[in-house]
Order: sequence, then C-alpha cells, then structure tokens
Amino acid sequence: MTTFSAPMAAKLWRVLIIDDSPDDRAEIRRLLLIGSDRRYDLTEAETGVAGLRAVLKADGLPDCVVLDYNLPDMDAIEVLSVLAGPDGLTVCPVVVLTGSVGHECSRAVIQAGAQDYLGKGWMTPESLTRAVENATERWAMSQELLKQKANVKAGAERLRLVIEVAGLGVVSIDYAADTSTPDATAAVLFGLEPGVPVPHSAIHDRFHPADRAEVLRLDERSLDPTGDGTIVMDHRVVHPDGSIKWLSVKRQIVFGDVAGVRRPVSGVLAAMDITAKKLAEAELQASEQRTRMATAATHVGIWEWNILTNTIRWDAQMFRLYGIPPTPGGIVDYIDWSSALLPEDLAESEATRQDAIRRRGSSTHSFRIRRRNDGECRDVKAVETVRLDNHDVVEWVIGTNLDITLSNRAEEALRNSESRLSGILRRSPAGIIQTDATGGMTLVNPRWCEMLGYPDAELLGRNILEIAHPSFEAPTAAAFGRVAAGGPDFQIENAYCRKDGSVLRAQSSVAAIRSSNGEFLGIIAVVLDVSERLRSEEELRRLAAELSEADRRKDLFLATLAHELRNPLAPLRNGLQVMERSWNNGEALVKVHAMMDRQLTQLVRLVDDLLDVSRITQGKLDLRKERIDLRTVVNAAVETSRPVIEQAGHELAIVMPDEPIFVDGDAARLAQVMSNLLNNAAKYTYRGGRIRLMVWRERGMVAISVQDDGIGIPPAMLDKVFVMFTQVDRTLEKTTGGLGIGLSLVKGLLEMHSGTIEAKSDGEGTGSEFVVRLPVMMDVGAESDRANGQTNEVMPSARRRILVVDDNVDAADSLGVLLEMLGNEVRIAHDGEAGVAVAEQFRPDVMLMDIGMPKISGYEAARRIRQHSWGQGMLLVALTGWGEEDERKKSADAGFDHHLVKPVKLDVLTKLMSA
Repeated sequence: MTTFSAPMAAKLWRVLIIDDSPDDRAEIRRLLLIGSDRRYDLTEAETGVAGLRAVLKADGLPDCVVLDYNLPDMDAIEVLSVLAGPDGLTVCPVVVLTGSVGHECSRAVIQAGAQDYLGKGWMTPESLTRAVENATERWAMSQELLKQKANVKAGAERLRLVIEVAGLGVVSIDYAADTSTPDATAAVLFGLEPGVPVPHSAIHDRFHPADRAEVLRLDERSLDPTGDGTIVMDHRVVHPDGSIKWLSVKRQIVFGDVAGVRRPVSGVLAAMDITAKKLAEAELQASEQRTRMATAATHVGIWEWNILTNTIRWDAQMFRLYGIPPTPGGIVDYIDWSSALLPEDLAESEATRQDAIRRRGSSTHSFRIRRRNDGECRDVKAVETVRLDNHDVVEWVIGTNLDITLSNRAEEALRNSESRLSGILRRSPAGIIQTDATGGMTLVNPRWCEMLGYPDAELLGRNILEIAHPSFEAPTAAAFGRVAAGGPDFQIENAYCRKDGSVLRAQSSVAAIRSSNGEFLGIIAVVLDVSERLRSEEELRRLAAELSEADRRKDLFLATLAHELRNPLAPLRNGLQVMERSWNNGEALVKVHAMMDRQLTQLVRLVDDLLDVSRITQGKLDLRKERIDLRTVVNAAVETSRPVIEQAGHELAIVMPDEPIFVDGDAARLAQVMSNLLNNAAKYTYRGGRIRLMVWRERGMVAISVQDDGIGIPPAMLDKVFVMFTQVDRTLEKTTGGLGIGLSLVKGLLEMHSGTIEAKSDGEGTGSEFVVRLPVMMDVGAESDRANGQTNEVMPSARRRILVVDDNVDAADSLGVLLEMLGNEVRIAHDGEAGVAVAEQFRPDVMLMDIGMPKISGYEAARRIRQHSWGQGMLLVALTGWGEEDERKKSADAGFDHHLVKPVKLDVLTKLMSA
C-alpha cells in the first residue's frame, strides 16, 4: 500500500484508491490532483482485502474510497457488502469505477451501497472530482437522514411508551369550587401534586409565557354557554424547576343550570406529553431547511414524479434552470420538460430513464435544453433514482438536474489549453519544469529529460534540489526560498548533475505560480543548456591569458635579445677599430683576437641555443644516442664551463662515483645540459661563491645535482623557470645577461633523453639546486674509454682549388683570405649565376656555397653544376644560416655533399675537405 501526502500542512481529504492497476491508480491520482484546488492525502491499495484493511484501520475512516469494480480477489459488490452497516449505508463514501458502459453494473453497485459510479472510459479530472465530492455529500446527507429518521422513530417510540405506560394525564375540573384536581400522570405533566385540588390559576401559572395569552383566549371562548365547551390545543408548560414540556390538551366542559342560568359546572381535561414529537418535528424542519439550502447553494434542481398519479413536481431551482415561471405547488406537465430538450437528445434521455425504471435502479446522463425565457442552450447533468412502495412496486422517480454548461466549457477550454501547452512542451528547445510548493517536479518536458539523461518517470515527484550540483545547491535553494516568500521572479546561472555523472551548466528563468489569493503553489522554469557557451568563454579567457602572457614574454625576449646581441657586437666592433689602428702592434692584435674570439663564441652559442629550442619545439632536433659513461659527459661540461666559473672567482666542488655510469644519450647534448646548469650557477651566484656538482645512483636512475649559494629562486617561480623566456630577477638579468631560454632548452633536451629536471630553492638569497635524473643502462661489461682530448690545431693540407660563393661580400672575402692563408687557390663569387659561371671556368676541387642568394639560390646552382660532367666529382658544401632538418634534406636533394651552419670553425672545414 502506497501513501502520497500533500506537500503542505492543511486540512486534507483522505481518499483511498483501490485498484490493481498501477497505471490506473496513477491516472486517478493525477486526475484528482489537477481536478480541483482541494488538497488530498491519497492512499493506495491493490486488492480488496488490502483496501478493507486500510478502510478499517485504527487511525480513522477515509473521507472517500475510489473503488475499481474488478479486483483480483473480489469485486466491488463484495467489498461494498463488507463496508455496509446494518442500516445499509457504507461506513464511508464510495465511488465505484467501472470499464462497463451498461447500467446493470451501475445499478448493482448503487444498490450495494455505493454513492456514485463513474466509467473509466469517460473519466476526466472534473468528472472524477465531482463524483468524489458528490458521493461525499450524498453519504453525509444519507447519514443525516438516517439520524433524523432514527430521532423521529425514537420520539414516536417514546410517545408510544408514554401513552402505553403512563396513559393520558387527566385533570378533573370543578367550576363551582374553582378547583382542578390532577391525577398522577397529569400532576407530572403540570408539575403539581397528584390528587390535590388546586385553583384554576395554578394550572394557568404553568402555561408558557409565549403561549399563555392564546391559551387563555381559547379557554375563555370555550366557557361560552352557547358553544360546545370543547377546546383542543398544543401548548407548553413550565415546571417549577424551569423545565418545559409540550402538551397536547383536549378539554370538555359540562354545562348546567345554575340559578336558571346555563353555566359551566364541571369539566375534564386530558393532556398528553408531546415534547418528543415537537422536538422531532423541529429537527425535521431544520433538516429540510438545510437540504433546501444545500440544493440552492449547489444550484441543483430537484424533481419527483409519482408514477401512480402521473404527477410531476419541481422545486424552485428547476423552474429557474429551465426558464419557466413557477407553478402552484410546483406541478408541471411532462411536455414542459420534454419540449425544453433538444430533439436529438430527447430519445436517449427517455431511454436512460426508462431503463432505470425497468432496472429499479439509478441512472446518470447528460442532455441539452433550450431555456424557455431566453432561448439559451444549456448543458444539464441528470441523476435519477427509483423508489418503491411497500409492495415493491415502482411508485416514485426522484431526480436532480444540474447546469454543467460552464464546467463543460471550462473542460473544453482546458483540453484546448492542455493541447497547446503539450505542443509547446514537446517542441520547445529549452527545458521546461514545473514544481509544487516544496520543489517537487510535477511537469517536465522532453528537452529537460534529454538535457539530464533521465526518463520523465525518474524526475516527476523528485525535488529539483536533489539534482542540483552541490556547489550550486545552496544559492539555488536560497533563490527558490526568496520567490516562495513573495520575492520577484528571477534568472539564475547554476548547474545540475546529469544521470551519467557529467555536469549540465544551465541558465534558468524562473517564475512563481500563485493562487488567486497570492498563496505560493510552486514555480515554472525555462532552462537553457549553456555548457558549451561557458566552455567556449572559459577557453577564450584561457587563450587570451596565454596570448597575453606569450606576448609579454615575446616583448621581454625581444628586448633581452637586443641587449644580448649588443653585448658581443659592441666589443667586436671595438676590436675591428683596434685592429685598424694596430696592424704593427702584434701584442695588441693577439689580445684583440682573443677578445673577439670569446665574443664571437658567445654570439654563436646564443644563436645555437635559439636554434636548438626551435628544433626541440618543432620536433626536428636529432640526437646521436650511444652508450656513454656519464662521467665523461660531466667532465666535458666542467671543462667547458670552467673558464666562466674561474672568471667569477667561484669555488667548484665535484662529487662523482669511481665506477662508470652508463646512459643511452647524445654526449654533446648532455654535456650542453650540464654546461648550461654550471654556467647558470656561475651567472646567478655573487662573486666568490660556491658551486657543488654531485652524481649518484638512485633506483635505476642517475641523479646529477648542480647546487649554488647564489641569489635563489622565489617559491612562486620554481615551476616557471623552465618556461621559455622566463627570467626570475630582471635586475640581475640586466647585470648578468641572458635570454631566459637556457633552462627551457635544458628541460627539452632531458625530456628527449627520457629524463627530468627539478628546481629547488628556499627563496631569495638562499641559493638554488637543479637535480637532473636520467635512466641508467644495464652494465654489459667493461668498455674501453673513448678518447676525450682532440686538438683544435689546424693541420696543413694539400693545396686545393676552392670556390667560395656568398652574397655577403665580407663573409665571402674573409673566408677566402683564411683559405688562401692555408695554401689553397681561391676564387670568389657573390650570386648563384656567377658561382655557376666561375665554377665552369675554374673547375674547383671544393665549392663552398651559401643557399639564399640573389638571381638563383644555392639549391638551383648546385643542381646546375651537378648536371655537368666536370661537376660530378666536386666536393659541394652548403654554408648557410639555416640548420633545420628540412633545409638539410633540400640541400642533399639539390646535390650538396655536406650542410654546415654558419659560422663554421676553420678546423671543422679543414677536416671535412681533408676527408
């Protein structure tokens, strides 16, 4: 058994629904809830036995029972027989629902004690609500009539007992002695002493003040000798204790000749206590008055037809309903009724009534009438009941007529409105929700179900806050609370939890639903899915922030790059000026040469770092991995960075294991990583600082730590130092120089080696530590150490014919001078076409050619040269500023043997030509 309680504390109608079909029970519940503004406490049962238990349970009877005719364990007749009391009235009102359209079933359930019945096929919210309310009113009226009948019967019984047991009270009257002597019964009736003569005035004193004048008038008239001396009247007497009794009195006076005059001599007064009868009559009149008031209030017209006398009587409401002037006694002819019905409805109405008479039962039907006074067409609902006489012969047909025009129009308007609303709900691109006053969803459209991924059955009845996202539950509840308390309608952006666990971001427009007196009944909300819009906005904000940050770092990079380029270029320019003025000063030239070499090396390293970062970002950096002892890499990096460390006056401590630690890596790139870290430590440590480099094994990895006691890193910057162009301390950067790409390059190179790097610092002024971790290779046996030291001395070579082609005149001429100093025969050209022409005449052994040149490119020049037989055996070397992999592939495709990136060290070029 299921119970559905109304959402607000109020006077409820307790209605029990007994039906074995869950769908029918749900439909009955829905129709009741939308059929009126009444609040229900609905209880359900699936079988007759369960329903009877629910009716008879200890906490009180329901206000009404809605009973399906066919149940699995018993039918409605059997259930009604259990519910019927000894007087034939059920213990509570009952409406029977049946799928049958015949009247045999209907008559049976009415005879069994049901107050009303309704076919499921034509059941509507209004008809079901009306049936429940009518059944309740009829049951109450029937119960009241039973009480009245019982009271009347009790009064009559008491009167009979009084008459039978006590008889009549008799008072003997002696007019000559002016005395009245009551017997025992009369003494009780008048409140006197039995058998004791009292003056007539003692009797008169007992008359009720409201009746005394009329009784004395009749008494005086009865003393007239010309009359018959009889008086019959009902009046009240007041006893000494204040109690009042109604008496029915008959007095007979005996006249005699007194001194020749006819005068009253004696008399007898018979009195009977009719108090009970009077009270019963008053109660009956009051009951009839209440019935008349009830029918007038509900605009129900009542009529009765005495079949034996063929007399039809209408009450006042019937005349008003049909627009006919009232007649004496309410008597009408059959033609008054039949002529008012529309012809197409008359035959069916007659047949329904005749069927009820034949069945000796009841009928309910509807028809249309045309009012006589104004010609208006009205819809009428008729209920008729047959009453039998004592011989079980049909004597009366009693019926009611109710004008249902307005309700029918309202039902039609409601159906049209519901149809329009249903179409809107089905086709709306937005989710639409309606809730009750507690937030329980009472209406959801398909779009709302689709947005959440729930079927409507799982949403209806569920509180809207149950599916609100936890982070939005409190503000959503607060907004609902404000509108429930009388606040204005509102819009809100919130979120709901979908059935699959994902989050629906929504924008809701919410309006309150209120009754005519302003009572809050719930809300209706239109909900738009703004998840994609919010995601787009968040993505745009993120991209804007990233672009802003990238733009800021770009500006910072360009400013720093300009500064960093000026650093080596300024001393290079100065060196050239010194060389112009010191051709004969060998010592000055040696110093200037060393200085210019350092600055040029710094400039080359700067450009190389930029190119390496670009290659890593584009995935174009190639590693030449091999099995290497990491100790040799560390030693090489130390040797590279030692001049920088010693120039700053730092102390370098190195801790490395004695045994080899093998890794799979590119020795040059890993040495570049270690050198960058050492250079950074030297760069960001104040003069005379300490730098510590340690190497150790750690769970299948090798760890390399570079630690300093320099300026340190703020905690907020620890994760950002590896981001391109990030500079921790701008003041120090301007002092020490740097583009902010070194650590980004280090991180990229390590990731290409499946390694990691971690920055540590306790803050500014506490120094910093960078820890590198690389996977260690399994030790497969001792290897011979590779030679580390290689001389950079340029060895003499055989004399060669060399052609240099470059549109940069200074670059071409200076390279030509160097090559001639090594004993080679050199020719110079400054564009691609000139290079091809000179090569055809000069037939060089080696041709060093730039790629980007006017007229034709180096690629095209190489292709033309390779087309000639004299160009087949030539060593063709590309000298260019472009070092990307696709540029190398283009040069190889064009016919170049080697691809070198400017600037090229002379020893590298010499070895290449010697090979």
